[in-house]
Amino acid sequence: TGEGTVTPDAATTDCGSTFTYHIEAAEGWHIDNYTIGGTTTTLGTNADVTADVEVFVESDTTLDVVFAINGYTVTVNATTGQGSFDNVAQNNTYAVEHGDNQTINIAADSVNGYHIASITCGSDEVELGNNTDLTYAYTITNIVSDTTVDVEFALNEYPITVTLVGNGSVAPATQDWEYGDDATFVIEPAEECYYIDSI
Repeated sequence: TGEGTVTPDAATTDCGSTFTYHIEAAEGWHIDNYTIGGTTTTLGTNADVTADVEVFVESDTTLDVVFAINGYTVTVNATTGQGSFDNVAQNNTYAVEHGDNQTINIAADSVNGYHIASITCGSDEVELGNNTDLTYAYTITNIVSDTTVDVEFALNEYPITVTLVGNGSVAPATQDWEYGDDATFVIEPAEECYYIDSI
């Protein structure tokens, strides 16, 4: 059963001779097990794509081969920050089969001020990074190996704008501050004739 070939598929040979079958799985499949003379040999890993079976012939013999489709793991990691994947916090894995597509629903921990900054899978990179990038559905198509997706969550940033009326200075000037930061400013009138009227 499954997808693969056995060579030859039928043969005639003399009693007492040795005969060899060659088993080969199709792309994306592996040899799960084979049975000959009532004895089953189990293989079963993605690396088991070929096998040569030697048979000592004493009577009519049947070789039964079971091929199985390869299985892979998609692993999703939060490399920085806080968020979840399909409602599972921080890390998650998905079991898929050869050729499958997998959609990962990513959500930043917006309660604690995070957004999605970037998503990386192999050579594919999605750059986000706005405070409004709270959710994203990322799809991997035609999976043919174990796959890792790295997601970077980052704290939201907010600008605090400094406007001066009169003579004086404020340090720092207008800049972005991260969610949860304490923003401290040093305000100084320009000279003795000026004072801080209001903030």
